[in-house]
Amino acid sequence: MTNQRHKYGYTTYGNCRGWGRRMYARRASAELAIQRDQADCASHGGYSDRAVCEVDQKGVLYSDLENDVWIAGIGGAGCGAEKISFEAARFIK
Repeated sequence: MTNQRHKYGYTTYGNCRGWGRRMYARRASAELAIQRDQADCASHGGYSDRAVCEVDQKGVLYSDLENDVWIAGIGGAGCGAEKISFEAARFIK
């Protein structure tokens, strides 16, 4: 059976801080965004729980798309994977 999921791009997501509302074509760009987010949070005395995630063509978030390791939504794994809306995203190369 072939894998029907295709990587659409990258984004940032954390269970507490949520989705960063940006989509990146390159992983390196998403990693730079994480560094900026961490520095911004630290400047206010906090921290960022966001990490780089892969996004498939349907907007599902994965920590590892190739191995089908998706990120659980707010209700936990029993409620399915976290999804984003491409309409709400700002696309960055």
